[in-house]
Amino acid sequence: MGVRDGDWKFILNERNAYRPPEDPKYGTFELYDLASDPGERTNLMKDPAKKLLIEDRWHALQDRLTKHSAFLEEPGFRKIKPGPISPEIEAALSAIGYLKGKK
Repeated sequence: MGVRDGDWKFILNERNAYRPPEDPKYGTFELYDLASDPGERTNLMKDPAKKLLIEDRWHALQDRLTKHSAFLEEPGFRKIKPGPISPEIEAALSAIGYLKGKK
């Protein structure tokens, strides 16, 4: 999971085949300043001196990511079953292949 704020990008690696958290190159937390490092080559969380200098920034991004993840887990409109669609919309969806096999 990740979040961006302007040129800052914070990534939380929990389970990731491409950026495994146990790999010392990445770790569980990644923070990049995309203005100076657009290729995301220098994880600022790996540099204790820089990590301390930007502690407020990464705490704010981590908090934002945590809140967004909690929001995604909340019950709400995502749990509501869709209503019926009009015959016109059903015909249009069928015409472009979205309702194949539906009777």
